[in-house]
Amino acid sequence: MKRSAGEERTDLDAQLADLWVTTITKLTLDPLTRTVDMHLTAIDVGEEKTYQVLFEGVVAFFLARKQIEEDYLELSSITHERSDKVKVKLPLHPIRKFAPNFVLEIWTYFLYVQADSITINGQVYAGLLQEQCC
Repeated sequence: MKRSAGEERTDLDAQLADLWVTTITKLTLDPLTRTVDMHLTAIDVGEEKTYQVLFEGVVAFFLARKQIEEDYLELSSITHERSDKVKVKLPLHPIRKFAPNFVLEIWTYFLYVQADSITINGQVYAGLLQEQCC
């Protein structure tokens, strides 16, 4: 099910807020299919909730690790950036910099994703790169 542009902003932010402080049970970064796939679980009032988050039309992603070694992945926060205010600089890379439209804090990592769509448990939010650039 797709939503209109006006609904996407409010609904997408609410959907992303529900994902904060969930445990990542699976994380797949696939440059060949241009996707990032995450499976998440959370315990809410004694009930386990599961989520699948799929980024499609991924133009770029960058994974940065803090200097702490951990074997646990928690999605601490995820935000949708609607402007190019967040820039990732890669001075030794041919691309040099990109403006991700999603910023994920994953326990000891930061994952920056530039993607055209995100699907959360079947709810599709598409055309996100057009929204960002225009």
